[in-house]
Amino acid sequence: MGNRDTSFDLARRRFGQMAVAGALGGHSLRAAPEVPFGRPPMKWGIKHSMQLSSLREEDLQLAKQLGMEWVNLWSSPDKYKEIVARVGAAGLKVAKIGNGSVHNQAAITLNLPGRDAKIEEFKQNLRSLAAAGIR
Repeated sequence: MGNRDTSFDLARRRFGQMAVAGALGGHSLRAAPEVPFGRPPMKWGIKHSMQLSSLREEDLQLAKQLGMEWVNLWSSPDKYKEIVARVGAAGLKVAKIGNGSVHNQAAITLNLPGRDAKIEEFKQNLRSLAAAGIR
């Protein structure tokens, strides 16, 4: 009796533990309140947005046909108000306007020469977004 192989018993015990853990885990998931798509809705009301590379009528029309309410674009601050007006005329809203001149700048993040000038440009970009009604 002292030479009995217990590896099978341990494997069976581990299987039982995993089965119980799975059953309990599954029960806790069923008891959770239903949340659409596994996350709560966004606070600011944006449900879907589409990245556009241009403001061509075809692009704006496609966004509308796909059921989008919001679009994202990249541009420069001198065009922000014009973009908001054109997008609004197409029945859409602007969720975000990116600016490559101040986006992800190494001078700012790595404290390289020209950092202070880039920070000022970034602050001016924020003011331009606010002036165009982009929050």
